[in-house]
Amino acid sequence: MRQRIIGLGDKNIIGAKIVKIRKEQEITQAELLKRFQLKGVNISHASLSKLEGQQRHAQDYEVVLIAKCLEVPVTDLFDEQLFKDWVKRCAAKSEKASKEGKGGKKSKEGKAGKAGKKSKEGKAGKAGKKSKMDKENKKGSKLS
Repeated sequence: MRQRIIGLGDKNIIGAKIVKIRKEQEITQAELLKRFQLKGVNISHASLSKLEGQQRHAQDYEVVLIAKCLEVPVTDLFDEQLFKDWVKRCAAKSEKASKEGKGGKKSKEGKAGKAGKKSKEGKAGKAGKKSKMDKENKKGSKLS
């Protein structure tokens, strides 16, 4: 069995509990996915892995489905200690971000923002870019 490369995320609180119950019942991810399919729901292996690793949010129907497939009450997926651990991870992540002075995730544009980002057209922008129609009109006027 492979070890988790990336630590637990903060997107849900049930992922670690799913892994615990699944391993106690000696069920592989592949077997759990087969059970999902028998219930009429297709979830990819990568999606299940991210869910278990708390790297993605859990949909409400997935929580119910997982409980049914593991043959446990839905409440068994919600563990108070796992919730406390999740809160600590979120707080640590938030504290780290505020210490770095970023206040959260970087924007796609970086520090400069949209104003500092060059457009596809370059410095001149759309006004400096000639369209095909302009070029054709110019050719037509030269011929006349």
